[in-house]
Amino acid sequence: MDKYITISRRSFVIVEPDPVIGLDLTGILQSEFPEAELKLFRRQEDAEQHIHKVTSPICVVLSASVATAPMLALLQERVASQGEVLFIGSERDVGFPAAFVQTPFTSEMILSGLIRQVG
Repeated sequence: MDKYITISRRSFVIVEPDPVIGLDLTGILQSEFPEAELKLFRRQEDAEQHIHKVTSPICVVLSASVATAPMLALLQERVASQGEVLFIGSERDVGFPAAFVQTPFTSEMILSGLIRQVG
């Protein structure tokens, strides 16, 4: 199956405390995947509650600087069940397959990171 089609069938969850970056990410994903469900959260706790409820394949895009141990554990579970994770920020070992994109980012960088995750 085409990687791009696979991504477009995901539910996207963006976790970004900075409203400008959050809106940039939302715009990129809405533009590329208009049919996908997309939720933006500024608070990690709210995002965690939503992620627990999602039953479809999920792609989480979040700021690497705010990822706590409980969030990483939750993301590891989701990656094990066909989820993808794209961190915005400095690369580090998170204990599961994930992509990292540095800031400032472009639409192409975000899409490339997502495609690497379904590769």
